[in-house]
Amino acid sequence: MSDAPTGYYEIAVTGIAATGCHGVYPHEKSEPQPFTVDVTLEVFRLDAADVLGATFDYSSVAASVRQIVKKHSFNLIETLAGRIANEFLAVDSVRAVNVRVHKPQAGSAGEDVSVALRVAK
Repeated sequence: MSDAPTGYYEIAVTGIAATGCHGVYPHEKSEPQPFTVDVTLEVFRLDAADVLGATFDYSSVAASVRQIVKKHSFNLIETLAGRIANEFLAVDSVRAVNVRVHKPQAGSAGEDVSVALRVAK
């Protein structure tokens, strides 16, 4: 038996580093660049068991994000954020997803540009 009550939990995995080819310029499509992604999942947890199967495996969240960033190529980081959000919204226990995608070398002087998206069922 666990002391964890039934309810909605926010699970945050931040600072997920990945490389990918996202952007509108030709060099952004051909030369991988760094991205950092923060994901917060609002998850309903009914099972109070103190076992990994009762929640999200944080490493699998990071692995899914890295695969999406690497595998796909989007013009806009807004679209990338949406694709990441959809990955987790497909899970029944997830009620909402917050995604922030950072593109740290977006500007001509290397400014960090980011977009944030919140999607709820």
